[in-house]
Amino acid sequence: MQDTLRKQILADSIVLENELLSPDADIWLTLNCTSLYPEPVTAAFTFVLKQGDDTRKIALTEDVEPGPNAVEAVFSVKEALYWLPNGAGEAPVYEIMAGIEAEGEVQDVANAYAALYELEIYENRIAINGKALSGAVCITEKPLSEISDAELDEIKALGFCGILAEKTDSAAVRDKCAARGLLVFENEISPQVIRFPGGPSPKDCVRSAKEACGALARALAEKETPGVYYAEAAGGVNRFFVKRALAPAGLFADGGSLWCYNRSFRDFAGALETEDGTKTAFYLDPGETKGFPLSGHQGAVLRDKDGKELARVWLGEKSASPKLFVSRFRISPEEYRLAIAADGFAECVEIKTDTGVLSDNYFSLAPQESREIIISGCKKEPQLSCSAIEL
Repeated sequence: MQDTLRKQILADSIVLENELLSPDADIWLTLNCTSLYPEPVTAAFTFVLKQGDDTRKIALTEDVEPGPNAVEAVFSVKEALYWLPNGAGEAPVYEIMAGIEAEGEVQDVANAYAALYELEIYENRIAINGKALSGAVCITEKPLSEISDAELDEIKALGFCGILAEKTDSAAVRDKCAARGLLVFENEISPQVIRFPGGPSPKDCVRSAKEACGALARALAEKETPGVYYAEAAGGVNRFFVKRALAPAGLFADGGSLWCYNRSFRDFAGALETEDGTKTAFYLDPGETKGFPLSGHQGAVLRDKDGKELARVWLGEKSASPKLFVSRFRISPEEYRLAIAADGFAECVEIKTDTGVLSDNYFSLAPQESREIIISGCKKEPQLSCSAIEL
């Protein structure tokens, strides 16, 4: 009872926002707490970030008012360990602990877990940290909070990369999934998106989880090139957008304008280059979006202050069926290398072969983009066909 009476500042929750700027990351955290003291009091706050043998500490002293309070801190991590789902790579999780002291007594403690990744979803494409995600997602009617640890272990062992379940606000359950490399999708996301995540084709979605999360997922996990993540055909005009994975800023076209947006928590300095040679330097505050007139330009590139390309947009007439170009090279008795490109935007390119295993398939190609695919385990010279769906 005495310990309970001493507990006058309660740790309610830790809210995390992760800013990923490859290869580094900033972990922004807000500790929400409630003071039961009738008057303001000075409190000491200690935040600890731990991953493996790496431990970091932040100590702050703040004046706490009666009632709700929020204390903020940020951990800047160099060469951060990014999280990947089951079957695609390692799933490191950062543990965060927060402690509160006042008047010489420990008031309360709280903990949370941070998995560092960027997830982008559009129609039939899912990308995590800029890499196409393939694999099977376990669809369950049970609320996520009712799935036991043993069931989560079984879902991971079967090779699933995520779970589609009813929405839950339980951070503890999400942390358990993250530790097992399982993405959590909530039930407002269409199962069609989950079952066709840029890897297997719709007819292949009935494959077993182990097969779907096999060699294809491992091969895609090694790719770091930015891919097209959004395509739109409207009013006879195609708009193709490409964003480098984990870039602090992006670019899109809408309403007769080009729009640049800053998705980071820092100021952004960059330049917009259009195909007519015009170069416009600009600044964006955190979260700010700025528009530029299109003026009939067919394309534009967004660069940072050092000249690194972050995003690109193409505008063009709608093409019913882009032409695909495929080159084939034999690199060993049982292995071939394919180089594939298109004269326009090609959505969901499908390669068929009568022998061997493809390292990649069912991807999109933007104009001027090429992709290399390896066919391994060939018993003979492969007979190939290549096609793309019509936008």
